[in-house]
Amino acid sequence: MRGKVGQFLFDAMMTLLIAIAIDRFCPEPLRGWCRNGWQIIGNAMEEVVHWIGRLFH
Repeated sequence: MRGKVGQFLFDAMMTLLIAIAIDRFCPEPLRGWCRNGWQIIGNAMEEVVHWIGRLFH
């Protein structure tokens, strides 16, 4: 269990560092594409949560 938590924290930190590097050093078209991708993923996750909520109410 401790190993899984450590791996999760490591993965989260690496993801954050990569996101910061992309935001900081990538050219504008790639940066805009990444931001749009995150918005699309966030919207999809929100829709899934609402859909699951409707299943149980």
